[in-house]
This record gives sequence, structure tokens and C-alpha cells, in this order.
Amino acid sequence: MKLTETIEEEYANVKEIEIETYKETYKNSSIHKDLLTAYEKWSKEYVFKETSLIDYEVFVVQSGIEAIKEIEYDKSDITNFLFMLEKFQDREKFFRTGYFISAMIDHHQRKREKKYKEYEKKDQKEHKKTPDTEDYLIITENFKKELLGLGAFNKKNLQIIGNGGAYLGICMQSGTIRVRGSLNHHVGHKMTGGRIEIEGDMSFIGERCNGEIYLNGRKVN
Repeated sequence: MKLTETIEEEYANVKEIEIETYKETYKNSSIHKDLLTAYEKWSKEYVFKETSLIDYEVFVVQSGIEAIKEIEYDKSDITNFLFMLEKFQDREKFFRTGYFISAMIDHHQRKREKKYKEYEKKDQKEHKKTPDTEDYLIITENFKKELLGLGAFNKKNLQIIGNGGAYLGICMQSGTIRVRGSLNHHVGHKMTGGRIEIEGDMSFIGERCNGEIYLNGRKVN
């Protein structure tokens, strides 16, 4: 499994800059401050509630979308924002942050799809790239703790470098998730479509997994 050429370039650009320098530059941006405020609100008001819900993943992702719906950000802000969350790793329930990142990706994709339809109506031929070709880069290499629920309800192309955590691709519908690193349990849990490619190792596949999963090039589901 290989990451796409575009993502390899993005990753190389990030690694070329010292991560600490990257954080120092980004932390003063207004987008970061708005996203951090939304994340703090989501953490306090939603993460600790309703954990007995059967469809908890639906609740926690939708509440994340609700928290960020007024914020204008692009896909690079998702990559950058995750770097800034490293300092919260010692918090209780931090692992559920994966759901918040999934909410950011889902909301961003919906907004791109809406804009693309507007371009189609205006017949702006220069906008040839459809939302489905957009790849999202998630880097978890520097995390001490794994995340839960990355790629939840995924319909996009998501590429993860580092530990992909547990319940990766839960309720995934379509698109592709590529992981260069390890995964824990319940990979593709309740997945209805799409493809997960893993270059590394994993614990076990989740229940009711109806998508494709490849481990080091070998199809395992």
C-alpha cells in the first residue's frame, strides 16, 4: 500500500518544517482559536454524556459537526489542528478526539460538495476537481495515546500516518482509508462500503463489516 503522490508531498512538506515551529506559527491563527473553542465546548458538553447510547458514534460525530458548523476552515487546517491537540493527551476521554476529527472531515466535505454544485450550475469549467478526489492527511506519529473513531462515517479519501487507533472506519460508507502504521481493535466496525488499506498491523476486524480491508496487500475482509 502506498500513499498517494499528493499526500506524500504534503507529508514531506510538513516533516521538512520542525513540528514545534509549525505549532508556534499555527497556534496564533484565528482559525485555530475558533476550532479550539469549539473542541473545548464539544469535550465538555458532549463527550462525557450519553455514553450508553446504542449509536453513540452518531451522537458524538453529529455534536462535533454542530460545534464547528460556523467555522470556515480548509483541509490543511484539519492536519494542523491535530498537532495542536497533542497537549491534551493526558485528559480523560481524550481518545474520543478521533470522532471530532471525523466530524471536521465530514463537515468540510459537505461544504465542498455544496460549493462544487454551485460551480456546476455556473458552468465554471476550471473547477474540474470533484470533492471525491480530495485526500485528507492525518498525522498521529507524535501521539502517545491512540484515538478512537477516526474515519467514522467516512465517504472520503483519508490517509493516516501513525497509529490509527481503535474503531477506525466505524460506520464507513465509501471512499478509501489508507493507514501507514498500526491499528487496534474493531477495524471497519459496522462498515457498509469503501476500502481500508493497512501498511502495518492490526488487532481484529469489527462486527458487521461489509467493506474491503487489506492488510499489507492481502485482502482480509
